[in-house]
Amino acid sequence: GYWHDDPIDVDQSDGLSDRELDALVARSTARVEYIREAEFTDPVDVSVISRADYRARQGNSTAEESFAAWNNQVWEALFVDGEDTDVQDELTGTFASSVAGFYAPGPDEIRIVTTTPDSPTIDNGTLVHELTHALQDQQGRLTTARPSDATQDADLAANGLIEGEANYVERRYAERCGDEGDC
Repeated sequence: GYWHDDPIDVDQSDGLSDRELDALVARSTARVEYIREAEFTDPVDVSVISRADYRARQGNSTAEESFAAWNNQVWEALFVDGEDTDVQDELTGTFASSVAGFYAPGPDEIRIVTTTPDSPTIDNGTLVHELTHALQDQQGRLTTARPSDATQDADLAANGLIEGEANYVERRYAERCGDEGDC
């Protein structure tokens, strides 16, 4: 129900109400469609979770033992981490502290991570970036770009394309709309 250039009455200074969140997501969706010249086939659910809930969720992820050992060797060989460092623990801690949002392809939903879930604010760039991933997924480019038998190089190449497009759309959005989203 929103066009990319529709004005919306949203004030994030005191956090977003449900109505404001819906309006912001709807207009941002239209803006991603406009920038990408492609339409979403289905609406994308956007919800907010607390930083604590996200940390707890991250703490439950584990890497396969052989991959974890290999990955530790890679980071050690690059002189990024020491011999006794568990890279997966380090990465999980970094992500748990810095991720502002993520797209979950299975349930087709975006989760915004915030320290104030009852009165959230959303960075426009984060929302646009994650909406781009949702569009990629709906167009089949997110899942088909990652074959299950891929080598690490193939996986890194696919990730470069997936994240590269999302960063490109986010940058185009910022150029057109600025930090406040006033295009």
